[in-house]
Amino acid sequence: MFNEAMRKIVLLIIAVLLLLLAGFAAWKLIPGDTMEPEPTPEDLGEPAAAADPDSLAWTEAPNIPWSPRDSHSAFVFKDALWVLGGLNANDSKINPVTPDYTRAVYFNDVWRSEDGMNWERVAEHAEFPPIRSASVFAWKGALYMVGGFSPTGGGYRVGMWRSSDGEHWTKIRTDPPFELREGQVVKVWNGGLWLIGGVNYDTRKLFTDVWFSEDGANWRLVTPDAGWAGRWDHDVAAFGDKLYVAAGMGFEGEGFNDVWATSDGRIWEQLTPAAEFSKRQGGGLVSWKDYLWLISGLDAKTNEGLGDAWYSKDGTSWTKVPKDASWLGREDGSMLVFRDRIWVLGGMDSDWNWNNDVWYSEIKNASGAVLN
Repeated sequence: MFNEAMRKIVLLIIAVLLLLLAGFAAWKLIPGDTMEPEPTPEDLGEPAAAADPDSLAWTEAPNIPWSPRDSHSAFVFKDALWVLGGLNANDSKINPVTPDYTRAVYFNDVWRSEDGMNWERVAEHAEFPPIRSASVFAWKGALYMVGGFSPTGGGYRVGMWRSSDGEHWTKIRTDPPFELREGQVVKVWNGGLWLIGGVNYDTRKLFTDVWFSEDGANWRLVTPDAGWAGRWDHDVAAFGDKLYVAAGMGFEGEGFNDVWATSDGRIWEQLTPAAEFSKRQGGGLVSWKDYLWLISGLDAKTNEGLGDAWYSKDGTSWTKVPKDASWLGREDGSMLVFRDRIWVLGGMDSDWNWNNDVWYSEIKNASGAVLN
């Protein structure tokens, strides 16, 4: 009798355990009867993990040692941020808003930083002449310089230069295959280097051409006329599988706010003749956090520097970040992505003063968590 009672108790316990296990399985199992961990928002692709573009904010890096300047070159090379060249007209103004560029100070120094905050001077006077509006880019383990203007180094005939370390430079060509110019843009895209637009004030010519290079020294013409109005001080960025051109300036100070895109560098499509941002030149266009960003520049109507930022998913429709940057609006600073942040370096502000300040971006997700 005792054994029979014990047997019933054991059977009852087993039945209860089976019911509990069945309930647990019904709660945890997904279709297909396989046990899997709970998915994270990132697994589901939920927007909470994505950047909230309206949260863009800026922080200033302290104590920058290089001189105030604009029209300089900034680039990323060997996992560091670099600045070289440019000009400073703070001490050569005819009046508070009219600089005399013939008396401006031009630079041929080279600076390097591993974090954007602590800088070392690599060269006080590099082999290339003091220069403005040159394009410097890293390609296949070396740096190349094309275009630009030097008042003491041959005007527009500054040659093409190469460096393997950023400190020592060698002239690789006296004259490029394209017409001499400044204010052009060179971008790495689609397996090579692309040179776009520019201006030559000696010949009074604006350029609408596009050139391609596989080695930084030899260039071939892709198209003599891309279809957009000739311009310089324009903005170019690679985004997705396309190259984009926005903004810029013509001869008479007229600005642009059109946006164009290409899939091959030869045929360009106008995405919008007049984007939501104002006509401007000397700003920056970068690809970051799954958006195109257009930042700052000189407003063509008010002739004042801008501190705004705009973002777009397609280059056609643009949305303004609600809060402008803390810096005085400016043109001809350098804007680029380094260590997953946008960096803004130097430039001339809306009070017509040249600056050496450095700012970097911060952005949050929809939950308010900082992403960088």
